[in-house]
Amino acid sequence: MLRAGFSWLSISLVEILVFLLFAYISLVPFYYLQPLQLTATLPSFFLPKYLPFLLVLLIALYWLYEILKSKKPIRKTAVTPFIVAYLGISLLSLINAPYPLIGFTKWIYYNTTGLLLVFVVVQYYTTWVAVQRLVAGFCVVGAVVVVYTLITCLLGKDYLWGDFHLQFNPKYTPSRVTGPFGNPTSTATYLMLLFPLSCWLSIITSAHVKKTLWLVFGALVLLTIVLTQTRGALLAVGVAWVILIPPLSRSVSRLPNRPRRLLLTVLFLVVAIVSVVVIYYTPSVSEQFLAAKARWEIMLSPGALAHTERFRVSQYSTTANVLEVHPLLGTGFGNFSRVFTTYRDTSNYMVWEFPEHTTDNMYLMVTAETGWLGLVATLSLFGALFYTVYKAYRKTVGEPPGVLLLTFLAGGVGFLINMGTWDALNDPTIRITFWLLAGVALSTVNVVNQVDRDDSFR
Repeated sequence: MLRAGFSWLSISLVEILVFLLFAYISLVPFYYLQPLQLTATLPSFFLPKYLPFLLVLLIALYWLYEILKSKKPIRKTAVTPFIVAYLGISLLSLINAPYPLIGFTKWIYYNTTGLLLVFVVVQYYTTWVAVQRLVAGFCVVGAVVVVYTLITCLLGKDYLWGDFHLQFNPKYTPSRVTGPFGNPTSTATYLMLLFPLSCWLSIITSAHVKKTLWLVFGALVLLTIVLTQTRGALLAVGVAWVILIPPLSRSVSRLPNRPRRLLLTVLFLVVAIVSVVVIYYTPSVSEQFLAAKARWEIMLSPGALAHTERFRVSQYSTTANVLEVHPLLGTGFGNFSRVFTTYRDTSNYMVWEFPEHTTDNMYLMVTAETGWLGLVATLSLFGALFYTVYKAYRKTVGEPPGVLLLTFLAGGVGFLINMGTWDALNDPTIRITFWLLAGVALSTVNVVNQVDRDDSFR
């Protein structure tokens, strides 16, 4: 039987590099440290912006070195054929692309900081101890992000990264909580992905103090997501929460009466105190809550929805315009933003009102850039990923690995919903975070299958 518990000893070089990668993308707004451009030329190299890419390349080269040195076999997963199919079709879409060099460069960058991470994690996180260590590291970094975000919210200004965002980040919205990312949608999605992991840590730990701390962290994550005023992330985390209620309830109910009452009391007091301080005793946050209330009232009114959602409706028409000309392979991977004006829907789109060159929907973006073939390949990849994780979860229901797999399914289903509200995988922080978590899930699947083969799990 695989039990919870891990050691920080004997940590490998790759584990250190992966942790540094995750800490960097979580705490440094690397994507906005220089102006964005949509020209026909490639952007200039800027080390802080491309450091995550270089870190992944370093890990991959070290992996290749170890393979050549020891001739150890490459660990495969059930989703490998679907990854290969997706990579092939997205690359094939560049055949008739208007900007093939830009598309090819993006293809390398996106997949290096995306799908390659899945292979790396599967190769190196081969034990249950290593998997738990990585998840704990992710949540520690996530806790720092939450504290940072709440502090900047209390202060009413981001004194560390605010000036950079004002200068270079077109999506910076000071009226909403943005965290270090400078984008409320990115912050909310990032925390939505980590929320199930905090639930898992609170479930598997037996120490009452640690259990309480992780539950408090999860509660503060929910509070922070509310402050971002992001509808898609709230819906996504709500779905994840519904999925996780049964194991959380069982975990708390197993505690003796006194520790259980103490845990719930501490949790309630911490969340209540933080909420009261944030809402009523901090003018900047009070104003944000009032603004959020007004914004929600506007967004939920029938007449206003017809106005606020015109942009999204317009992007469906824009995608249809692309598919009329390029039904199978789209405009080419990474080309949509540069050919947007050619296919833009003109009946319901005001350039002065909606300056974005995006579909604001990941599924539309995939379809517009890689056509119907690309959409089928992408959905097949996600389907294979979730089915593989679900099969392993069914073998381990109630055990720590099974609960971890359930948390990935919960966060993943929420993420699939969230991608319908913005092009999440085009955001480098979200892309790296999601595919790292997918790698963790597949590593857990391999660990479960190995233990099952050894007939020592039960």
